[in-house]
Amino acid sequence: MRVALAVLFVTGTAAADPDVTRRLPDDATTTLAGCWRVRGDKETWTFTATADHGLEVVRELGRDAAEATRARIARPVMFSTKDHSFAFAAAGRIHGLMAIFTIDHAALHASWFSTHDGKSYFFTGSNVVADRCKH
Repeated sequence: MRVALAVLFVTGTAAADPDVTRRLPDDATTTLAGCWRVRGDKETWTFTATADHGLEVVRELGRDAAEATRARIARPVMFSTKDHSFAFAAAGRIHGLMAIFTIDHAALHASWFSTHDGKSYFFTGSNVVADRCKH
């Protein structure tokens, strides 16, 4: 389902699939809103509520100016009602990325997928965990 979610989101067919939506459950929106830091990295994800009961995420990499500028573009968060996972597209160094994640208590568990053609995705082998930012 995780790769299917990535493909549905990027190809724009998510709106036609009743299991994938940009409208998130209220409790998920409340939980995700704010800043999250990837463990062992400078990268942060800041989730902000949208008017349509969804979220947008902005990645802050804390490194490499060219890639960091592209990463800062706000991206919508998608939700799968089938497996309760979330996803957002992201700019990679060369190719497009997709983070697919779940909420597990006080952490986000994510897997990264990559695309070379914008249609098919493959697992990059990278899994990360993000915790609430400590200010």
